[in-house]
Amino acid sequence: MGFGFYVTGNLRLDVRQIESFGDLYDVCQNAETVSGQHWFPSSGRKPWLQGSRGQQQHPYHFSSRSFQTFYTSELGHIRALPRFDSFNRLLRGLQNYRILDFQSRPQTFFVPHHSNAHYVFIVLRGKALFTFVTANSRESYNLERADVLVVPAGSTVYAANRDNRRNLRVVQLAIPVNNPEQFQAPYQEIQRDLLGQQGQQQQGQGLIVKASRDQIRQLAQQARSSQGQSQFTPFNLEKYETPISNDYGKMWEARPYQLPQLQYVDVSLAKVELRPGAMILPHYNTVKTPILYIVQGNATIETASPHLSRQKSHGGSGCGCQEEQEQEEQQWRVGQIQSLTAQVNEGDVYVIPPGHPTAIRASNNGNLHFVSFGINDENNKMTLLAGENDNAINQIDSVAKELTFSGSAEQVERILKNQRQSYIVNGQPQKKQGQGSEGGLRAPLS
Repeated sequence: MGFGFYVTGNLRLDVRQIESFGDLYDVCQNAETVSGQHWFPSSGRKPWLQGSRGQQQHPYHFSSRSFQTFYTSELGHIRALPRFDSFNRLLRGLQNYRILDFQSRPQTFFVPHHSNAHYVFIVLRGKALFTFVTANSRESYNLERADVLVVPAGSTVYAANRDNRRNLRVVQLAIPVNNPEQFQAPYQEIQRDLLGQQGQQQQGQGLIVKASRDQIRQLAQQARSSQGQSQFTPFNLEKYETPISNDYGKMWEARPYQLPQLQYVDVSLAKVELRPGAMILPHYNTVKTPILYIVQGNATIETASPHLSRQKSHGGSGCGCQEEQEQEEQQWRVGQIQSLTAQVNEGDVYVIPPGHPTAIRASNNGNLHFVSFGINDENNKMTLLAGENDNAINQIDSVAKELTFSGSAEQVERILKNQRQSYIVNGQPQKKQGQGSEGGLRAPLS
């Protein structure tokens, strides 16, 4: 599981004291690279990631505070994460993808919007009514938790929270077709341009308005559930396919080759629930870029980045002079790879670029739940770097393993053969005799 070494040849591990995935995790925390740098740093923050104001920044982790509020009132809010390439030029491949967070109170209505983007909606909580209209059709659907709806660009979209008690919470991926900064336009603005100010006033001012129970009922009568024959019929992630499941967690995934809705946008969807202390084994994707949204809980995510040694710092005096930039670049151009650690919490976003080995470990304090949008999923292969099944390390020659690790070839083979779990495992150190239970690993998944 010292996955950075497997990819880059920079890590040396003593495998002789490893008896479980948790022990291996602890060994990795104290392991050193050939250049003397810690592989799993305790702080997870590197000085070359300082922003222009001096604050330390992780290039792939975006806290919930990073979202910008488009609209807010006592009835709900709409927030959007700024363009990924505005945070870091390494993410310029995601400049046409935006993450939005929408929440509304019970019995509220989100007024019609014209979309300049393809949308992928995932309902996280509550009961929603979504309608999108094109020149020749209108499709309305009653959606609940884990339902996914893809809406093509050019549609008119409106929605309602049809629950009488619970707030509605939806996360959405927007793929603008024109300007990444402009992906929707309220109909009030269109009416203002076409009908003048009087037409706008007749429709009200808010983007989220209160609706009566009878009005919600009338809207819902024409809607269907997440079943049907349309190209854009929604589906439920939890019901679509048998999940990857064991004692430590569950994982569902829907991919473009399985569903025409996802093929239309070349995006896969995943939903993951982990028990306290559970871990998704180190792995990397060949071409896909997962964008994770943390729905519940907190976790530690560790990523090995081969690009940061070439990334210039944005700190310093701020003069932008060439001499300062060259000094910063030379100062931090150490080795071929850097390990990044992030503590993620509810509402945070985390990006995993392709070719970046990553492990995800839920905290011991509670369950972890996140959803993932997989960008450019077509032809992607996920490669595990640990575990019993689909482990690429098992394919390496014994002599190469012996030259790689500080232990003998026999010791390495023994460790690999003792890995009896795959994908989702117990990420806590193996309990020694006399130690008590920790972390409530048997807590039920929510």
